[in-house]
Amino acid sequence: GREAEGEVSFMQYFNLHRTCPALRDVAMSPRLGHWAAQLLGVPRVRLYQDALFVKRPGDGPTTWHSDLALSPFDSNSFVTVWMPLTTIPSMEDGGSGLIFARRSHRDFSMAYHGGNEGQDLSERYDVQESLELSPGDATFHHGWLLHSANGLPEGATAPRLAWTASYVADGARLLSRPRGGYEDAEDAVSFEEWVQDLPGGSVADHPMLPLVPVGTE
Repeated sequence: GREAEGEVSFMQYFNLHRTCPALRDVAMSPRLGHWAAQLLGVPRVRLYQDALFVKRPGDGPTTWHSDLALSPFDSNSFVTVWMPLTTIPSMEDGGSGLIFARRSHRDFSMAYHGGNEGQDLSERYDVQESLELSPGDATFHHGWLLHSANGLPEGATAPRLAWTASYVADGARLLSRPRGGYEDAEDAVSFEEWVQDLPGGSVADHPMLPLVPVGTE
């Protein structure tokens, strides 16, 4: 990730599940499929992408954004699970877990998808900071929910590692294809391999968007 002013906020690696069987097993696990479908209120979900995030000591903050604004879907049924791979202290102790603008995914007048470091959204939303997180913990957030993260101090002894998987409802449609294609889309590297195979506005049904088995709790 690289913010507008040129400051690196994190390193991001998309769709490792396509080459790593262990990550594919997790991303396609019936348990995650169950909870993603339950949270969205849909029968089945498809795996859209996974991503490894590496925030190194000295990397800057991640500004407010919503995941769906970076995707090619014309749908509100989208959820991301965020899993720390290292212990992440609370914000008070210098951690860089996610910060959520609660209920922003229900703000139909929201005209804000990104911004500058230090943007204060507390007058519009209830801003909630993550508590301490450890490997094995997980948070879920809706695709339209605004979220951000603090930078990692220069004095941090190790990078912050986190892995995410994003799911979209089975039957979701694509947005109409933008004039000139998706080349300028921020996350185009994640979906450019398959999106060109489908016409704009069509149902997002593609082998690279596999249906996730639905298990139980």
